[in-house]
Amino acid sequence: LVGRIQLALPIIKWELQNELERVEKIVKPLGNEGPKSVTEQRHRLMRIMSDYCSLMRQSSRGFYSDQLLASSTDIRLYGINQGSFQALKGAVASSRPPFEDPSFTEALAKDMSDLRGRELPGFHNSQAFYTFVANNVEGWRPAVENCRAQVVEATRNVSCMIIEKLVPGFPGIIESVNKIALRIIGNLAEDLTTKLENVFVKESDPFTANENMLDLINQLRFRNFDKALNQVMAQVPTGSKDGPTDALQAQVTQRLGAWYMQSHGVNIKSKVEDMSIMIEAYWDVATKRLVDNICMTIEHDFV
Repeated sequence: LVGRIQLALPIIKWELQNELERVEKIVKPLGNEGPKSVTEQRHRLMRIMSDYCSLMRQSSRGFYSDQLLASSTDIRLYGINQGSFQALKGAVASSRPPFEDPSFTEALAKDMSDLRGRELPGFHNSQAFYTFVANNVEGWRPAVENCRAQVVEATRNVSCMIIEKLVPGFPGIIESVNKIALRIIGNLAEDLTTKLENVFVKESDPFTANENMLDLINQLRFRNFDKALNQVMAQVPTGSKDGPTDALQAQVTQRLGAWYMQSHGVNIKSKVEDMSIMIEAYWDVATKRLVDNICMTIEHDFV
């Protein structure tokens, strides 16, 4: 019996040491015993809250110099929110209408015809432009709401995880801080909804003083001209290209003249082409502005 006990003792000792190390790792984050006096408790509580607020501020601003933030990627709020903002940008960009598709031009022509008023020949119907912008702005609302919900949920989760990692040995403090933080986050989220709605109200009324829109319109017109020139050159007989330049110039001029009258005359087709160019240019400007304004509003008024 003694021999069997002696053989089993090293194994028993090894198992007890492993179990002791496991328990020590579990209880180590709990820290030492809490302070006894009221004054010490107040000082300790103030230090905990100061550390919590500092970590939340650093996490939301992307400053990860603190050891806790450096070692825990799941509480880096800035990085999480950047992912939500990129998702918003991608969702808005994916809603881009098929401007190059003939079906888009046909639908636009029908809308312009239905909304035709007393405008003189050659003048644009602004109602068609306003209607298109208003409809597309409403189409961006689900992506914005999804981004807002993701940021709010991420803020709640990060807040809870930071206080749990900061004072794991004080469940009462964790519960109280979570209640206060979640109430504040909920109030800010409600205010944020109103401010984001104001962004949509402004975007529903088309306006821009951005000079880039004029550049975009010119780029689109240059693109259409290059496309028309290539089509004209493809229609010119091969023999004409090798002969005198006067004959080639006359054919190109004639064909381009017909294209110009179709694209820039006073007929319906030319008005549709111009309206399509204006809408496409404004869409590029408005989507970039919307994403910037939404992200800045969330960052400034919520995070």
